[in-house]
Amino acid sequence: MKDLKILNQELRAMVRQEYEEFRQAVLGKSPKEIYDMTQEIAVKEEAAALIFNTKFSAEMAEAMLKTGKVLQKIYEETDGLSWEKLLMHAMISYRKSVVKRCGNRSETER
Repeated sequence: MKDLKILNQELRAMVRQEYEEFRQAVLGKSPKEIYDMTQEIAVKEEAAALIFNTKFSAEMAEAMLKTGKVLQKIYEETDGLSWEKLLMHAMISYRKSVVKRCGNRSETER
């Protein structure tokens, strides 16, 4: 397993690239299309900010690196939720799915 610092750097770089690609795609849309996707924009911006400011365990960072498209997967977990619960649910759901892929250790070990 790679060093914790390197894994977190790689994760942030991957998310930064995903966010930048998303941002560029949004900039090419009409005002109506942008308005229609405001929830997606907000979720991805907030999720990216949280990831950039969180130090994940080596196992968690490695699992997120393996899954790829972290922001998109977090956004997909938000379907049908109110804004108040949206981001928290997305992060918790995504974390649970990553933990599941990491094995049977308790979440407190991460």
